[in-house]
Amino acid sequence: LIHSPGFLIKKMQPANDGGYYLLGNVNDSSGEKNMLIVKTDLDGNIVWNKSIGTTVNKEEALSIIELANNELITVGYLETDTGNYHIKPSEMLIVKLDSSQNIIWSNRMMINNWSYADAVTLDTNGLVVAGHFYYSIGASVYSITGEGLILRLDTAGNLMQAHTLGNQQVLKHF
Repeated sequence: LIHSPGFLIKKMQPANDGGYYLLGNVNDSSGEKNMLIVKTDLDGNIVWNKSIGTTVNKEEALSIIELANNELITVGYLETDTGNYHIKPSEMLIVKLDSSQNIIWSNRMMINNWSYADAVTLDTNGLVVAGHFYYSIGASVYSITGEGLILRLDTAGNLMQAHTLGNQQVLKHF
């Protein structure tokens, strides 16, 4: 985890060329946080960086894969600026970039107001996105109940299947 004023790197993943992808968020000119992808070479020198987002929401990148044609798929979440300070609705955010880091398509998916895309991979049938969502939040001590989620999308971003996994109860004090 790297933290510095203006940006936060939460994950690092290897790139096919031996370099790395650094993923997280960065403050934009209005102070909102946008999804951040930084590509480095093997020695850690920045090759390029890409910020994706809006001026009214918080977006964060959590996972990325490279496709055979040098296109990229990144996943994370978009947190809206509505709700109270601690609990803001969020949506899964899935973005496909071309080899020049231009957005080809982006999808937002939400289940019960709190949805997060944590990882993405590619298999012979398309994209597999793993994430989680919360569907119940209590009062003063928030009792958060959630489930794991697996989505299958084609490489054009169309949802093919969705499966929930189990159920967990987590207690958090805010």
